[in-house]
Amino acid sequence: MRIQPWMTAVAGAVMLLAFQSPLPGQTPDFSGGDFYAPGGNYGYPGAQGPAAGGYADPNMMYPPGTPENFQPWPQISPFYPGNVGMEQTKNERGLWFRETQYKQRTFVGSIEALAIIYKDAGNANFGSPYAPPSVMGGLGVPVGQPVPGYAGLFPQVPTSTPNVNGFYMVSQNIFPYPALSTTAGNYVFMDPKAFPVRNTSVLGDPGTTAGIKGNLGFFNEDGTGVVATAWWGGEATSSFSRGDEFIGGYRVDQALTSYLGGQNLTPSNGVVPLYNGEVGLSGFGLGSTAKYDVLYSVRATTEAAGANVNIYQQPFYSTDSFKLRPLWGLRYQYIGEGFSFRGIDSGFNYNITGLTTSTGTGTTTTYTGRPISTTLTPLYSQYTATLNNMIQSHIAGPEIGLRFDLGGSRSGFKVWGESNLGLAVNSEEIHLYGDNIGDPLLDTRFNGNPGSRMLDPNNQSEFNQRSNSAHVSPMFQQSIFADMDLLSAIPVVRKMTLFENATFRVGYTISWVGEVSRPTESINWQGYPLYPEIKRNRSDWWANQFSFAFDWTY
Repeated sequence: MRIQPWMTAVAGAVMLLAFQSPLPGQTPDFSGGDFYAPGGNYGYPGAQGPAAGGYADPNMMYPPGTPENFQPWPQISPFYPGNVGMEQTKNERGLWFRETQYKQRTFVGSIEALAIIYKDAGNANFGSPYAPPSVMGGLGVPVGQPVPGYAGLFPQVPTSTPNVNGFYMVSQNIFPYPALSTTAGNYVFMDPKAFPVRNTSVLGDPGTTAGIKGNLGFFNEDGTGVVATAWWGGEATSSFSRGDEFIGGYRVDQALTSYLGGQNLTPSNGVVPLYNGEVGLSGFGLGSTAKYDVLYSVRATTEAAGANVNIYQQPFYSTDSFKLRPLWGLRYQYIGEGFSFRGIDSGFNYNITGLTTSTGTGTTTTYTGRPISTTLTPLYSQYTATLNNMIQSHIAGPEIGLRFDLGGSRSGFKVWGESNLGLAVNSEEIHLYGDNIGDPLLDTRFNGNPGSRMLDPNNQSEFNQRSNSAHVSPMFQQSIFADMDLLSAIPVVRKMTLFENATFRVGYTISWVGEVSRPTESINWQGYPLYPEIKRNRSDWWANQFSFAFDWTY
């Protein structure tokens, strides 16, 4: 049925004539005097004016019992909606639009399972700087004639070797061979592979560890909000070990080694060049190289945690499906890393067996790294060397960033992410401690000592050093997440009250921190009578996080 326009006008006029009782258009304002005449009726029978102490009935517009903050009087007009949070008028392509956003605070929270991959142990050698092998496969050994003053330390190199009349000096670094030989005053000159100086590459990647993260906060109707986040990552470990501390359930000692003819020993487990400040060979730095022919073991650990609070501002660019908004906040980052070295030296001196093969130009010898049993000579007691370096970094400071949102909740799929950049104070604590870092073999063979000074119980061989410092470290974090309404498609889960307002989330986050002291890179390797010292050598640190979460929105 169609209603004619004139019928609307007539009906309105009839209604105005039918109801003659005057009603106020808004609640009275008593701040500047009476709105009506003194003693007048304020909207309902029996109400008295201000002189009689009467007021307008607050229940006229709303049912009795309505909370006071819901009443329109005296704050706002009953003809204007009271839950408007923001109004703005904007021009889009020549047309003016008025946008009204009603007050609505949305609370968010999530629990995320993390798979974390930390940065590896870094890039450092285990030991003092040493002379690298030359292109001829040798070291910085003089060619063709003995070293003046050290005639007995090096065997004579055959005159057929190139550059027979000169000296090939590599550097002033430590000579990387232990002082193995049963001939007094001689080093064994052999394949460098028989005495490997290890570095952090043997540790490899630390692997993947588990973690957990939680988020809690809220967003307002205009896009502003506050979200707090905290996460913790488990400890990741990488290790390398060569040799056997136990054989057949028995701990290796000098008696067992003698019984086995030394065939359980090999310095190819790993050696450590050490600066000691007092013993040096011509053309090489002051120091020598310690062997660990029973056991050579290194281990690195990493764990981390963090928390931050982000305050989100209104979007500076917004469409129906895309938003960009700035943020700022505070971030805290904890990094706990450690490095441990453990080596066992048998206390024996011996010659190394070699396999000689004939070639078209002569013979070559490949050293197996096993002792010749008939040359085993005990010079000092078997001992264990240990070195541990633990670093804790507490990093806190302000940050700024940008968040993007692509898609919306109505679509069932949303992609969002954040870029955070900060400059923080890094408070570092380094603890270096251990025992028996030195080279008793050279001390016994070439210093004329009846025994090793380091192993003398009257001498101090333990070391324990701590250092605290604070400096500035830059931080950067990039994250991207995808929220998917997958739970509604699972028959049993979609009926559970717990997951009624939940979505499933996957994401990736990379956290980077600069100027961080790493355990393997912050050691000044020195041997007895000196001791290892803390050497601050800062580099970057990072962690990759892969997250899987349930996100609740209310």
